[in-house]
Amino acid sequence: MGATAPRARITFPDGTEVTTGQTDLEQVLSRVFGRDVAVEEARSGPRSTGATAEEYWPDMAGLDYRDTVTDFEMPAGTFFDIGVVHLLTTATLHRLRALYPQGRLRPAGSAPTS
Repeated sequence: MGATAPRARITFPDGTEVTTGQTDLEQVLSRVFGRDVAVEEARSGPRSTGATAEEYWPDMAGLDYRDTVTDFEMPAGTFFDIGVVHLLTTATLHRLRALYPQGRLRPAGSAPTS
């Protein structure tokens, strides 16, 4: 029998909080993001989940593809942070601030903001 994952708390910029244990979590997230959202637990194993991701390659020298969109199957039991939404735990944020106290945190590949 597998262990149940602990609940995660999600805090929105306006201070509203939800948890992964809420029965209406997907409806709340869908309303906030303006599109259907599903929350699922990643499962490990050899079988395919059928989940795919797509990536846009800008027209830049040195890339494998240029000005095109490719798609690929995501390996079962894995997670790739490839979307525009980044969910981080407060423990992770505290650790990143300790490692890099002088800078503003932003995801790799994101354009700096003023």
